[in-house]
Amino acid sequence: MGEARLLSGDPAGALASLESQFGEAAPENVAEVYAWTGDLETASAWLERALQQPQGASAMAPFDHLSPFLEPLLALPQWQEVLRQYGLADDQLAQIDFEFTLPGE
Repeated sequence: MGEARLLSGDPAGALASLESQFGEAAPENVAEVYAWTGDLETASAWLERALQQPQGASAMAPFDHLSPFLEPLLALPQWQEVLRQYGLADDQLAQIDFEFTLPGE
């Protein structure tokens, strides 16, 4: 439904549909879409919502560093501090030593 609204030129309707369909279960995905549209304020609010969910070990899931959609949002100073709290700031990640041996070596 949301895709049809987006393709028909109704981005506001598409975003409302996205929120109603995925807002409870996957607020980090809603944040990604808003970040992609350039609405970093709304994206930030949705990412905050994602952090409030009881996800156990998956609490870091909203900070998917592989998502190019979240890059502009996570570059903001407020989110850099949050990343640091989770041990996901760039300088913290750079300190991780990834030594491994391939089977047969």
